[in-house]
Order: sequence, then C-alpha cells, then structure tokens
Amino acid sequence: MRRAFLFLCFLFAAGLCSHAQPEVMGWGNLEGIRIGGHLHAFDAGLCVVEPGWSIWSRTGKERQQTTFVRRGAAVEIGLSEFRPP
Repeated sequence: MRRAFLFLCFLFAAGLCSHAQPEVMGWGNLEGIRIGGHLHAFDAGLCVVEPGWSIWSRTGKERQQTTFVRRGAAVEIGLSEFRPP
C-alpha cells in the first residue's frame, strides 16, 4: 500500500514538472505536443505492414490533410491532400 502511494505521489510530482502539453482537436484528433509555445506535430494512427515492408496500409483518417479557414462567422473545411496507402 505504501509503495502504491509513493508511486502515485511520484506521478503527481512528475506532472507538475512537465513543460509540455498535448494539443487535441474538438473531435479527438491528436494534433501534436506544445513545448515552450511551439506546436510539434505528429501523426497518431494504425499501420499494418507485411514482412519486408512490401505492402502496408494505414487508417484513412490519418491519410488526409484537412484545411480549416475562418472568415468572420463563416467556416470553410476542405481536403487539401490525400496520401494513398
């Protein structure tokens, strides 16, 4: 019991010392991690690969590059790029 308490205290203290935080879109997509005010983007997805990387496939949501533009009260959402599997 004491070890579990000390472990939880360690996790809490590590969280207080953290200088970065994840940036997440409203629908749950992980955009990246913000460190020192700068966003470091990365992809989070599922890939299935054959031995030797001869054939690979990736989840569809992570293959598209979506653009968002706000002009006053209007919002435009478009698909700028789609990376084939």
